[in-house]
Amino acid sequence: MKPLSEEKAKAAFNQMLNDPDGVYFGIIKKDEETIIGYVFLADISTSHKVAQEFGIVIGDKDLWGHGFGGEAAKLILEYGFRRLKLHRIQLKVLDFNKRANRMYSRLGFVEEGVQREARLLDGKWRNVVLMGMLKKEFEKCLGCV
Repeated sequence: MKPLSEEKAKAAFNQMLNDPDGVYFGIIKKDEETIIGYVFLADISTSHKVAQEFGIVIGDKDLWGHGFGGEAAKLILEYGFRRLKLHRIQLKVLDFNKRANRMYSRLGFVEEGVQREARLLDGKWRNVVLMGMLKKEFEKCLGCV
């Protein structure tokens, strides 16, 4: 995968800001007060009390594995379940993304299925893992990460 150009990144960010069915929060590195990424819930159905998409993006790979993603994830999950009164939050993750799969499992997400060869990346078909979390699972696993 190639990184986004600055122009495409700005366009994507503006699209997120105008998404009526999603919530997006910046991840800030406190000691520098700089935004290092974002976390989101998207495609939220208020009638079904479900967020169809959950995600974490931290741009600088040197900042991966320092707990920023886990902390931000817990905060937006809490926001989704307690503030938005969601019953379920789900996500899709590529099967080879072991770091993300481990973190989502530690957070309390449960693997619910696999979409076989659902993404074409760098000329290879990749499986997509479907994961979900119910509010009661979140309450049980608050201190997991």
